Amino acid sequence: MTNEFLKIVSEIEQYVTEQTDTALLALATVVFVRGSAYRRPGAQMLIYADGKRLGSVSGGCLEADVVTRAKEVMETGIAEYVLYDAKSSNGDLVFELGCGGAIGILIERATSSTLLSHLRSLSALMQKRKRGVIATIYQSEGTAENFTGKRLILEESDQLTKGGIDPNTEAKILFDAREVLGNGKRRNTTYSLSQGKIEVLFEPIVPPISLMICGAGQDAVPLAQFASQLGWSVTVLDPRANYLTEERFPNAHALIETEPEKVLAHLSFDEQTAVVLMTHAYSQDFTLLQHLLSLQLPYLGLLGPKRRAERLLSELREDGFHFDAECLRSLYSPAGLDIGSETPEEIALAILAEVKAALTLRPGTSLRLRRGAIHEENRVYEPYTFPSLPSARTGCVLSG
Repeated sequence: MTNEFLKIVSEIEQYVTEQTDTALLALATVVFVRGSAYRRPGAQMLIYADGKRLGSVSGGCLEADVVTRAKEVMETGIAEYVLYDAKSSNGDLVFELGCGGAIGILIERATSSTLLSHLRSLSALMQKRKRGVIATIYQSEGTAENFTGKRLILEESDQLTKGGIDPNTEAKILFDAREVLGNGKRRNTTYSLSQGKIEVLFEPIVPPISLMICGAGQDAVPLAQFASQLGWSVTVLDPRANYLTEERFPNAHALIETEPEKVLAHLSFDEQTAVVLMTHAYSQDFTLLQHLLSLQLPYLGLLGPKRRAERLLSELREDGFHFDAECLRSLYSPAGLDIGSETPEEIALAILAEVKAALTLRPGTSLRLRRGAIHEENRVYEPYTFPSLPSARTGCVLSG
């Protein structure tokens, strides 16, 4: 789930408000990938009746065909699952896919009340920076009821948003949703039911990266701008009110005027939080490190040469502040990957790439040095059959 998703939800909301014919809008979602693919499961594309699009589901191989199919879905209101397979031998749709893999796409009328309700729930969850799991049934075969397009959302608080799934099937999906919530691993699962089978994508819901920039100098402007374009939530902090203007930081989530010693009173942190110190003031960086280093943030970047960071840490220890190896492991100084950056824009690029690598536990090296696939393969579970649940427990919440 990314900023692309939030833009799509916002666009649907605006469309529903302004248009009288709300049927002329479709949503395409990547729900299955085998092998290499440009977009991963969860990627979405909004399609208008005139063929215009927002977002993408491939590198350009599939969009034209998806738009054609989406127009039919707009008319019928019946969701359609399409498997595009570069190496199909079983009757699936064969396409010349640039990456050579297989991509399954679910196409739905975007303004159906049930789908819109789920999209709103997901958007609210992300904006509250809460975790969860969305389970999407993208194919049903041989079942008396058409499950395609039905969803279930499980929040980290254990709150459940239902989607018209029968209690027996819901309990089975919920059992696996709790496992995905615990391990954070996206997966596809096939369930054998009494009258057929259904295929489900489990997708972890993770809040967007929160980037907190301490220092509102000129070099902070491209850093905030690029991060906003990536869909990150950007907060800029500085004691100088005249530097914290919407003209300089038009897309920032928050602009906070504060002294370094009060920084913790204005911030909240989670596992998707990165902080970059770029005050260009030694005393301010000294104070900020006092407050932030012990938090063991996922990423704490400090601008400046290595010897400057070593001097800061040395003086902090002399003042009685002691940091173990775990604390120091979160400190990235000099901040940024080694890509030969010179301009503020290039430095911003290097820092954001390092932040992304740190938060995804990747080395930040060239992909040509990586062994194996670029992306972690989706776990695909073969069909299996659950025992029938006793009627007394129908609709119960199973413990994970």
